[in-house]
Amino acid sequence: MKPFTFYDIYYTPLKALDDKHAGKFFRMICDFLDGKQVTIDAESDAEISPEFELYWESISGDLETYCKSAGKSCGLDKRYKHFPFLPFYRKAFTYLSDGEGGAFVKMLCAYIFESKQPEKAETDAYKYFSICKRKLDESKQRMENGAKGGRPKKIKRPPQKNRAIEKAEPFVRKEDGNLP
Repeated sequence: MKPFTFYDIYYTPLKALDDKHAGKFFRMICDFLDGKQVTIDAESDAEISPEFELYWESISGDLETYCKSAGKSCGLDKRYKHFPFLPFYRKAFTYLSDGEGGAFVKMLCAYIFESKQPEKAETDAYKYFSICKRKLDESKQRMENGAKGGRPKKIKRPPQKNRAIEKAEPFVRKEDGNLP
């Protein structure tokens, strides 16, 4: 599992889907980013609605662009909000069913993109969100710093000329104790 950049354009369809379909949709995103062949046919799969298929079509081109960039900037970073989806989050997702996984990913994205704190619940999705929250807070802080322009620029100072230090006159005391 490698980290990948999660863009808000992936969150838009996830937010519109119920938790079970959101979990399935996110698994497809992960499979696609892992290089697996992902195909959808709403006519042959009763669980997949035409909306689901259209949502997939709306992001598949961006997913391909991201995959071809091999982790380098692919231009999506400048156009969309994003955060690093760490292997830690993905591993937590793998322990969940599609329904719980969908709720988990929605919690992560709502927290990052909308600054919404999820309601406390006795679900595995909320428990895993609580575990991931510290890392999410670090990502949010980096995003806020980046929005301010990132690290301050270093002030360039002109190089100083090498000056020869003038030799000072030695201090000589007169015999009567007075200074010269």
